[in-house]
Amino acid sequence: HRRPQRRFRFRIRNDTGWDEPVIAPFSGRFGDRAPRFSPDGRWLYLPAPVNSDEYEYGPTLSPDGRSLYFTSHRRGNADVYRIPLDALGLSAGR
Repeated sequence: HRRPQRRFRFRIRNDTGWDEPVIAPFSGRFGDRAPRFSPDGRWLYLPAPVNSDEYEYGPTLSPDGRSLYFTSHRRGNADVYRIPLDALGLSAGR
């Protein structure tokens, strides 16, 4: 028995209620299982490898939006790392 593939879906609210779910065009490219919102609620981001080929997950932005915290198994254990967004070529609000 196989589990169904997880896909990121969204709905849009209109004047009469909610539209039917639509699979997002980016679904399947990143980790669809644990989307996160930015602290201000304006941005949605998905788990993806941060800066290694190891299993990395649980990205969370710092309250000021300048750093990313994530879990990585790069040393064999689940350790939490912090990286400034500018080191990834990103900035707060992007």
